[in-house]
Amino acid sequence: MSQSKAQTGPLPSWNDGAAKKSIVEFVGRVTKKRCPDFVPPTDRIAVFDNDGTLWAEQPFYFQGLFVFDRVRVLTPQHPEWKDKQPFKAVLENDMKPLAAPQANSTGASMKRPNGAGRW
Repeated sequence: MSQSKAQTGPLPSWNDGAAKKSIVEFVGRVTKKRCPDFVPPTDRIAVFDNDGTLWAEQPFYFQGLFVFDRVRVLTPQHPEWKDKQPFKAVLENDMKPLAAPQANSTGASMKRPNGAGRW
């Protein structure tokens, strides 16, 4: 049985490549005080997903917020959504039914209904 060597350096679990190089270089530029791209620590925000992408999950996924926004925009064309879950929950800003594990057991889906146009 072979033992794996502990990786060192920035982003040790990442494969070498363009994405890793770009992030390491960016962080280097924004953290050096004498660099024109310097960002003071109090102004820095970065959110990395499990796969290393910059994607916010909290308080909610951007994809979900986009879908919710589109539901609100398209509702005038679909008045029946006001009484049909999961659309009703979105329109009432009621996230509890959407977060409930049993929400999908009813067959409710946020898929684009026929005739809804583009999300």
